[in-house]
Amino acid sequence: MNYLALARPQQWIKNLLIFASAFFSGMLFSPSLFLELFAVFGLFSLTASAGYALNDALDYEFDRTHKSKGKRPVASGEISKRNAVYFSLIIFAVSITLVLRFFPDLSLLFLIYFVLNILYSALLKKIVVVDLLVFPVFFLIRILIGAEVVGVGITSWLILCTIFLSLFLVIAKRVSERRSAAGREVLNFYSEQFLSALLITSATLSIVAFALYTVLAYPKPALVYSNIFVVGGIFRYFFLVFSTNKAEEPEAALVHDRWLFAIVLGWVIYLFFVFY
Repeated sequence: MNYLALARPQQWIKNLLIFASAFFSGMLFSPSLFLELFAVFGLFSLTASAGYALNDALDYEFDRTHKSKGKRPVASGEISKRNAVYFSLIIFAVSITLVLRFFPDLSLLFLIYFVLNILYSALLKKIVVVDLLVFPVFFLIRILIGAEVVGVGITSWLILCTIFLSLFLVIAKRVSERRSAAGREVLNFYSEQFLSALLITSATLSIVAFALYTVLAYPKPALVYSNIFVVGGIFRYFFLVFSTNKAEEPEAALVHDRWLFAIVLGWVIYLFFVFY
């Protein structure tokens, strides 16, 4: 039985946000801190996988008729819904036990994330607009966990950039799902014009928030030039949304679209030279 596929390790890339506070505060390469962050990254990835497994069990009826999701272990019948739930509870129990033992200050954030995942899978993803607003919370929890490990306050700029960018990604996902007739129930209440307007709004807010951050938050003139990468990345993602079928899974788009990957990698490398 393919429990590794059930855990969706390809989606752990989102958990790299745990390193964001350390990266932007110039503390990423402190040896002891990096090891702590890496351990927390691993534990949070277990918690995230627990949520994915539970989601697959709850979404069985929808996933089995979906072109790509129908290949997932639960939807394909390789793993039963009951075993998926057991797997979810076991790996969450392991994760939260280790967090309570080694990182007790993070336990509440881990618990909130898992409970919110359950609420999203069972109810919130069926409510118009609420299904979008949950995603910034998921992303912010990752940021908050990293900030707690580093011992620094999370800046307003990082919060704003995280909220707007995560909204952009989830709205782009909904646009792609609607264009591919993916069948998600809540999509029946969204028109393509409405989603397109939200996509443009969230993209604009993302660009403006990061631009203001580079001008107002840091006395580093070179930082402003990183906006080229941000604008280029968002424009490329627009192309993927409206001209390809790659934007339905953001983590897959990043890995498989070489131009988007090159832009994001270039942005990270440029910021590295600015901050370090």
